[in-house]
Amino acid sequence: MPLPVAGLVAMLYAVRPVVVPRGMSLALAQRSYQQLWEPRAYRRPTTFAMGRDGTVAAALAGGGSANAEGRILLARPTGRTRVLPPLPDALIAHHTRAYAPSADGRHRYIGGYIQNVCVTDGGAPVVTFAFPFGGAYAGFSEASFIWTGTVWADAVPAGIPAGRQNVWVAAASRSSIAFVADVLDESPNELSSADETSNDAHDQVIVLSMGSASVVGNGIATDIVGDRVAGYDDGFEVSAQGVRHAGSVTAVMWSSGRARRLGGGIAWALGRDDFAVGDDRHDVSVVGHPVCWRDGRAVLLSGHSGSAFATGDRDMVVGRIETGAFVATCGAPPRSFSMLDPLIDDHRWHIEGAYRISSGGAILALAVRRAEKTMKLVVLVPLRRGVAGRSR
Repeated sequence: MPLPVAGLVAMLYAVRPVVVPRGMSLALAQRSYQQLWEPRAYRRPTTFAMGRDGTVAAALAGGGSANAEGRILLARPTGRTRVLPPLPDALIAHHTRAYAPSADGRHRYIGGYIQNVCVTDGGAPVVTFAFPFGGAYAGFSEASFIWTGTVWADAVPAGIPAGRQNVWVAAASRSSIAFVADVLDESPNELSSADETSNDAHDQVIVLSMGSASVVGNGIATDIVGDRVAGYDDGFEVSAQGVRHAGSVTAVMWSSGRARRLGGGIAWALGRDDFAVGDDRHDVSVVGHPVCWRDGRAVLLSGHSGSAFATGDRDMVVGRIETGAFVATCGAPPRSFSMLDPLIDDHRWHIEGAYRISSGGAILALAVRRAEKTMKLVVLVPLRRGVAGRSR
């Protein structure tokens, strides 16, 4: 049964659109870069993120502008914004081989784009660049980079575990970063060199902590807090002979090198202790319902299709269902659930989806001003406490 909604104690929020330089736009439309494992609907967007300190990083869309292509907009909670330099061709070339410069020499990797964006607790963006390739086989060459404050650098040290070539960033915290070794986009030659061709390979979760990288298990990572990682096992296995779907999708928490399977679904974010949020879909090709897991037990947040994407202090949970963004609590009863729209001080806004929460309670969301119909990346800033609740 859905959670009760009476007497939800929540913040009232102001909408603060992320300011984009004139002539540029954000890459808000999600590309479908991995047809097999990626969730079809109610997935957290990969081209923007917010760190726990409130820093927002977002990929800029090219839009025909050489100044925007492959660049990151960085917005600090102080209101200061900056467009970071593009990823250097020479740095990308460390990972993506045998691609000649374009005729004009301006950009070596035309067609490539920033596929994943994460932000560490300290506000440093970590991104993955994806470059499509074709020929005897097709896929994406992926590599991850971190902004040091002055330059872009390799995010993963040389000699990553398992000899994988494709590594994309999935989550970041204060001292750790979670990556995924993407076997579904590796070439048969790379798979053959990394594994016995008679054995099946899986996407692997790699944690980089204190300069050392280690594989913590098979699956897709979505969040990391300290040494705890959330995510899911997509059920796909790969070898040089092809791809096999070995089962339904399962939510997973990894801690101290051990995997804890929570049940069917995707765990999108971690809270305190053994608390996680996500959805209960049984396959990546279908939708589920928003849930939280506490002490290994799933609690349904809403009977509507959707997912919970982030959790903050006092077990506050945000996410998206069919009608828009929601906020809920999943601590000790009584638990509550409300749409976010009634909690916005300017009712001209509709909050489409809520995806991240900072340690200060700010929410990163997609929203539209009803009269304009243009989706914007916004930060919902808490103003004061109020009482609201709406049955869903």
